Amino acid sequence: MAKRSRVFTPGLSSALNRRDLLRRAAAAGVAVPALSALLSEPAAAASKIKFVAMDYDAKMQDDTKALVDAFNGSQSDVEVDLQVISWSEGHDRLVTWISGNQAPDLANLSAGWMVEFNAIDVLEPLDDKFPAEFLAAFQPASLDALRIDGKLMGLPYFLDPRALYYRKDLFDAAGLQAPVTWDDVQAAAKALHNPPDVYGIGISSGDPSGGYDYYDYAYIGAGGISRFGEDGKSLLGSEIGVRAAQFLVDIAVTDQTSQPNPVNASRDNDLQPLFMAGKLAILETGPWFPTMLKAQAPDIQYGIAKLPIADASVTPRSAVWPDCVSMFKQSENKEAAAAFLQYQFNKQNRLDFALQRGVIPERIDVGEDPAYATDDTARFFVGELANAINVYNSPWPKQAQEFDIRSAELSKAFLGEQSAEDAMKNAAQQIDQINGVA
Repeated sequence: MAKRSRVFTPGLSSALNRRDLLRRAAAAGVAVPALSALLSEPAAAASKIKFVAMDYDAKMQDDTKALVDAFNGSQSDVEVDLQVISWSEGHDRLVTWISGNQAPDLANLSAGWMVEFNAIDVLEPLDDKFPAEFLAAFQPASLDALRIDGKLMGLPYFLDPRALYYRKDLFDAAGLQAPVTWDDVQAAAKALHNPPDVYGIGISSGDPSGGYDYYDYAYIGAGGISRFGEDGKSLLGSEIGVRAAQFLVDIAVTDQTSQPNPVNASRDNDLQPLFMAGKLAILETGPWFPTMLKAQAPDIQYGIAKLPIADASVTPRSAVWPDCVSMFKQSENKEAAAAFLQYQFNKQNRLDFALQRGVIPERIDVGEDPAYATDDTARFFVGELANAINVYNSPWPKQAQEFDIRSAELSKAFLGEQSAEDAMKNAAQQIDQINGVA
């Protein structure tokens, strides 16, 4: 049975001096033991918890350590041990710890990992771990993105709604408006494509880091909501799924207005650097990009628009690929872990985090804070959360395999080896097989 820790109340120190102890005891009519007896009794040990975070950027280690050090120094009931590891090794390290019954108390996960770990019943639901007013401070959509079967399985750490970035100077010079529909995107890419100086659009067949991704750009733009039907089968081969693939294949194969080698393109290593170098006219990426542009390419003139839609019949939506902090059932100090989460996710700490990382805050009060909402870009992304779709939302735990299958089949279409329709139907068949519903 898990041992029960003392409840920690932020801001209240458990240390009392002798005079305070005598005064409070006298008021309550309690006899106070001799000082020598008090000194002979060992002080209660702090509950120790382990928090594993991922290295989003070069400052993640220092910033997270400062947060943990501030929490540890603010009270004596809970001591947090921090470990920051790379995203590339994070999943396998966690699997090893879980298998060895050594899971951390808390870990920073992608929502995809959260679905996977929940499927093997190693995550602790969080609904009853916090006061109602704490959860009420969050954007409802941010919490809904992390519910499975109605249970809250993580707190939102990064939400990352997507948007379309475009070179405003090039658009203005060509007399073009910000793209709204796919036709707008294709027309602008054709008009501005002037290789090798400028490529019309940056796309990828499925870079794991995002890229011009099938789901968050094309599938949702075609009107897709869920990736699976009521029968549990993949919808990639549906009319919407094929339409989304055809749009990307038209850019890569028919129009040939993308950057070179869209099959192997990486958002972080290829597409974003091309845009910052002034060599891309259009790119889909996340809310962290303005911070990067300001620091690394301050002279680039750009605009931000909603993700374009196939036609006027489709409701414009954004996509979120949320990351979270989840608690493991193996934790022996769940109350202490919950206390740290309340501290980590208080308004000031999440405001600091949003400003440090250039991410969209999950707390309502942070999104409205004048220190954060200083420009139209910040307000735009906060507004995109209202109707955003969680790309990870799925009844199946094998999402990594699903994404890999889709990317492999779409790559063949990008290379002209098969049609968009065949690519998606082949992908759907394979996904149904791994999910046992073929």
